[in-house]
Amino acid sequence: MHIPAGTFVNCLTDRRAALAKSAGQIRTASIRADTRTKGDDTVSLSNSADIELRALLEPRSIAIIGASADRGKNSGRPVHFLHEHGYEGEVFPVNPKYDEILGWTCYPDIQAVPKPVDLAVVVVPAVAVPEVVSAAARCGARSALIISSGFGEIGGDAAAAEREMIAIARRHGMRVCGPNSTGLINTENHLVTTISQAADGMAATPGGLALVSQSGNFGTFMIDLAIARQIGVSHFVSSGNEADLGFPDYAAFLLNNPKVDVIAGYIESIRDPFRLREVGQMGLNAGKPIVIVKVGRTASGARAALSHTGAIVGDDALCSAMLEQSRILRVETEEELLDVLPMLLNKRLPSGRRVAVLSVSGGGATMVADACEAMGLDVPPLGETTMARLREAVPYYGAVTNPVDLTGQVMTTRGSVGHCLDAVANDDDIDATILFLGMMQKNGEQIADEVIACAERNSKALIVSWVDGPAGPIARLREAGICVTTAPARAGAIALSHAVRYAEWAGLAEPRARLKTVVPTETVHPGTGSTDPARGRELVAALGIPQPRSRTVSTAEDAVQAAEETGYPVVAKLAHPVVAHKTEAGAVRIGLRTAGAVREAFEHMADVGRGLGAEKVVVTVEQQIAAGTEVIVSVRRDPQFGPVLSVGLGGIWTELLRDVAVGVLPMTTADIEAMCRRIQGAAIFDGYRSQPAVDLPFVVDVLQRLGDAALAEPSLSLLEINPLIVHEAGNGGVAVDVLMASDGTAPDGSGS
Repeated sequence: MHIPAGTFVNCLTDRRAALAKSAGQIRTASIRADTRTKGDDTVSLSNSADIELRALLEPRSIAIIGASADRGKNSGRPVHFLHEHGYEGEVFPVNPKYDEILGWTCYPDIQAVPKPVDLAVVVVPAVAVPEVVSAAARCGARSALIISSGFGEIGGDAAAAEREMIAIARRHGMRVCGPNSTGLINTENHLVTTISQAADGMAATPGGLALVSQSGNFGTFMIDLAIARQIGVSHFVSSGNEADLGFPDYAAFLLNNPKVDVIAGYIESIRDPFRLREVGQMGLNAGKPIVIVKVGRTASGARAALSHTGAIVGDDALCSAMLEQSRILRVETEEELLDVLPMLLNKRLPSGRRVAVLSVSGGGATMVADACEAMGLDVPPLGETTMARLREAVPYYGAVTNPVDLTGQVMTTRGSVGHCLDAVANDDDIDATILFLGMMQKNGEQIADEVIACAERNSKALIVSWVDGPAGPIARLREAGICVTTAPARAGAIALSHAVRYAEWAGLAEPRARLKTVVPTETVHPGTGSTDPARGRELVAALGIPQPRSRTVSTAEDAVQAAEETGYPVVAKLAHPVVAHKTEAGAVRIGLRTAGAVREAFEHMADVGRGLGAEKVVVTVEQQIAAGTEVIVSVRRDPQFGPVLSVGLGGIWTELLRDVAVGVLPMTTADIEAMCRRIQGAAIFDGYRSQPAVDLPFVVDVLQRLGDAALAEPSLSLLEINPLIVHEAGNGGVAVDVLMASDGTAPDGSGS
């Protein structure tokens, strides 16, 4: 069954809605209209996505509920920052203790404010927040920023109060940032409604970076560090608990802003994976990278996230797979994030993985080259023409192969650094350059001059890794938009690898996913909670995946007859009761070549089954398949991400090596192949040592068919093949053992 290309987007939307519905979490998509009547309990709604967040991030009027004249208090900082940073809209402080603050009339409550406001900033104690938000919503506030904390992040009654508060806001068409937020910054319109230290004396140059962070303090640090690195900032959103609006909502809005070039984020959980995937594709299509720090990889990190913002982080492998498929860069640390931003913001992306490494020292050259190779980059030998040009500047005791040891003499000879950089930049077989430097306090300005001039002459990606270097020259390089790392040698290679990955995504002409298989959903038997292997084999057969010839039998004589019909040698397996690990339980016999061997195997299986408490024992007799590479493939339904594909080394190696890669459906053929190549044992697909290459296209095809089944039938909770025996390239393979579960029933394990 072939479905039009647009089905990919529809499938994303359908799966997102189905998952949200099952969890009772469907969010109203309605958006406030431009007009409303103050005090009304109902509002008219429009379909403009921009309206939804414009009131929050581009407000023309702001009420600060709980405002204080004391700048040292959190309740005083937003109103003072608005005044200090020159916000030009209307400001309405709300606090019965004051008549005015900073020249603005102060009102006793939100009901006294003379007009509906775009944004209500809430800085009152947690106990008062629900009533304040309700009153603001009834008075026509279009959005609310809740800085107050003490809600979902502490659980219990506070989490329930948060849910009720958001429900009230939604009934009145008001969207909410927070609670537990440190605030918002928009440098374009001087909106600074925050308690963040970053706003104290902030002299941010408006620029192309928008930062959205669940952690207010982390976001504060990042804004401050970005400004220090001469990175221009357009927006900062501290999303807090994300009880209403989340990272994908902010990112979607910001992607439509022509002043935004890159969106950076700190997230603790992926609350709406399908929306995030849509946003990632939007960013790729717009040429605006999205790069995030996603925390919670470990158990302790997950606990910290839960107590911090009430976030459920989810399976980290699935998080990584979702981000990869969403074309969202995931970095490990704030340093990695800051290091890669200049290349993304200035669109100096490498056109490939071939790197020239130039270093002031041989040791540094080796370290950087090793780091490049470890990050999947290539450090190829340089061409004769390039090496000849390098020899014009590099002394005889240096090295002009790749990596290049420039020596200290080049650093002190005016024009030599630029000459060497030009030489490798003009090499058609080089895609990017890393220049490794150390110290150079005396010659720093000269080196900066030459590097900046080279960057202006050449468009290729250039990274300067400058350890313990002079602050002034480094600042000049960053101001010129050049990526400068100051951590150890590995940092430059890491930054470049992220840029390479994004460039590869941007260059992909990726086909949309389509269902390729007619899926007879009646074979799934929804509602039965079935884990019957026979039903699993029935579905696998319906999907067109090859299986051995087989029969299920309940007597020894029938087993012999089945073996003779199938043809010796055969395999006997216990089919009922279901055994997860057949080898360990003695529930499988292979290489049976005679009727006597089949009878003995059946009686043994019967003893095993009775030992497990079964009144009736069923045995499968099947054709023995020629040896091949054993792979495990499966599709299962994850409560957060929906249907998930996985692949790994199969058979008895599955649990021993735990070498498995995962992907979140829907996936393109390219996605599935890339997932297969992420397993540590991926070399088997191309032929390892003396072994022939394995039929990888067959594995990809089987995985796509499993995915089709899960997308077509929501009651399918698990379909696993272990092992899938795969033969040499072009010769396909056979599904040997199958396990299926439906309607949420999943067994503890499977496999031979």
